[in-house]
This record gives sequence, structure tokens and C-alpha cells, in this order.
Amino acid sequence: EEVLRYHRDNKWIDLQTRAVFVDFVSYNPNVRLLTLTKIVFELPPTGGAIPSITLRTSPLRMILPSESSTAMLAAEISLLVLTVSCMLLDIHTAYRSGFSFLRDPWHLLDSATYLAYIVAFTLRLEPFYVMSSRGFPPPPPPLANTTR
Repeated sequence: EEVLRYHRDNKWIDLQTRAVFVDFVSYNPNVRLLTLTKIVFELPPTGGAIPSITLRTSPLRMILPSESSTAMLAAEISLLVLTVSCMLLDIHTAYRSGFSFLRDPWHLLDSATYLAYIVAFTLRLEPFYVMSSRGFPPPPPPLANTTR
């Protein structure tokens, strides 16, 4: 309340203000989770405030490259290779057997499972791509002691 009063007194919040955004990042070292929090207070012209909150939590291993995250990614890639090889085998079997392949509900279930796994793996790689395209983690300052 004191912060809001300060901003109102210094003309940062007035009658023309339609939204106040509060963004912050918190880190929990116990479980190595990074949480991006966005709190929005919409101020309609009729008065009052409409609050909303967005939380995005991510394990630190998905953002910062380390030995364990590299090993986990290698295991996931090998699982992807095995899944794709099984999928190619099923495609070959479907090609050879024709429409009789689609009559078996287990083959349809396998196809849905392959599709779900590929989508999940693609979504798993998205944080790596987003963070690397934004230059995260930033390089250390030139005069910093970077020895461990």
C-alpha cells in the first residue's frame, strides 16, 4: 500500500492509468526452481481493480546448461531415436499390409502415442531454444573472477 501511495503521490498512477504491472523473478534453491511472476491490476474507468496473476515455473536445469542437463538431453534424444525407429517400422508395416493395418485399434493407439511423444519432446526443447536465442546465460563481465 505504501508503494502504491508513493507512485500515486509522484504522478505515476493517476485517473488515466488503466493497468499496473508487477513483474518479478524468484528462485528457490532447495528445489532449483525459477519462477517468473506477473501480477496485473486492471483499473477500469468505473473504479475498482481487477487483479490477475501469471506464474511460469521452470527447473533451472532447463535453462542453464550443466552436465546433468546435457546427460538428460542425451537420454531424451536416444529415446526419440528409438521412438522414431519404431514409428518408421510401423509405417513400413502399414505400407506393406495396407488398410488392414488400420483395423487393429492397437496400431491406432501406437500412432497416437508416437504423435504425443513427438509433440511433448518438441515442447521440451522450446525453453532451450528460447533462452539460447535471447543470449541466456549472459557472458560474465570481462574483469570478473570466473575460476571455480
